[in-house]
Amino acid sequence: MAARRIRSLLGAGVVLAWVLLPGTSARAEPLPKSLFRDVPITDPAYEALRQFASHGLTVQPRGYFDRPLTQYEIGAAALQASRAMERLIGDLRLPGVPDADGELHHTSAFAWERLVWTRDGGLNRQLAEVQALATRYEDVIRALGVDPQALQAKLGRRQERASALPVALAPRQPIYLRGEAPQERKRFDRQPLLGLAELSQRERASAGLSLLREEIAKPSHPEFARGLHTSISGTHWDFLVEISRCLAAAQPQLNVLREAWAAEPPGELRDCLTLTLGLLKDRSVAPHLRAYVREPLNPLPLREQAVQALAGMPNKLSVDTLIQLLREDPVYSIDLWLRRGCVGQGPRVRHYVMRMRINGVLKRLATEQTPFRADIETALKQAVLMTSMNGTVKVTPPPKSLRGG
Repeated sequence: MAARRIRSLLGAGVVLAWVLLPGTSARAEPLPKSLFRDVPITDPAYEALRQFASHGLTVQPRGYFDRPLTQYEIGAAALQASRAMERLIGDLRLPGVPDADGELHHTSAFAWERLVWTRDGGLNRQLAEVQALATRYEDVIRALGVDPQALQAKLGRRQERASALPVALAPRQPIYLRGEAPQERKRFDRQPLLGLAELSQRERASAGLSLLREEIAKPSHPEFARGLHTSISGTHWDFLVEISRCLAAAQPQLNVLREAWAAEPPGELRDCLTLTLGLLKDRSVAPHLRAYVREPLNPLPLREQAVQALAGMPNKLSVDTLIQLLREDPVYSIDLWLRRGCVGQGPRVRHYVMRMRINGVLKRLATEQTPFRADIETALKQAVLMTSMNGTVKVTPPPKSLRGG
């Protein structure tokens, strides 16, 4: 079987398309036969490659490396992982620290998990395994048109950067990643939210306040999907938004919430009460919502809901705030590689997350007969929702999953 595969590869005189990487090209002359010898399935390289696949560092899924492969296939996968690791470390950003352009990378729950993985040494361990595998299969990497020494030098520079990140990370770590071990944190319980409709209006307000206080005092464990390369369905901030939205939908007694809001000092609970009152179209909190949404360091899920609340009771000041943020909000994400399925594939593009949300909200407002329609339409035409990492502007519609409204 293996002999037939080698003969077919060498007879065709080509390299399979799935192992070609950006910046490499197929060689015109046949490759040495030694590169197409099977590597025993007991070789440690297979377990390393399975780990790389689990972290999204290879195009191939984890199960692909459960069967015997040739030296060429393993070397090509090692090169993929090397380039993916180089890009992943280059894309890591510290939360709250502006980049060279004065903009802020959106520290999503997924990004926090990668940063904590870095802090705990996981990234350095993975990088060391990538370097070892690339050294072992440097003949294959050279056959693919890449200088092994230059590749190792790049990885060495990335290792220095990865080692420096944890020192600056600790003070900015969010509350749900501090303190208690994951098994000691509670799971978010949605059952009380379903029972709000059965209570009186006053009881709904009191129950909602209790749920917010409980989540703030003891944040629920994030609902991470398995693997660092997969999606995350909920974080502490998402749960606060869910409670606020369900509480507003239940139409609680406003006086109870207003009294609690007035007595509460600045903090997460007051922010959530501001958001809830805004969703209930209480115009008295509109100035606080505008101030909250202007602060780029506030949690993104809460900022997004504040935008929705402002859009629900539009006036000149609120619309002007949204238009200004559509033009200038500095928060971006560079996770296009995640949607491509591998961190080493595809161009890196800055997606301005809040601008995309606001773009959808303003589009909806533009369809209504409001006195601000002309200003909104002008702002929508000039909106920059994403740019390539080399500065080339791309004004394209956002993905459906990121559209507001």
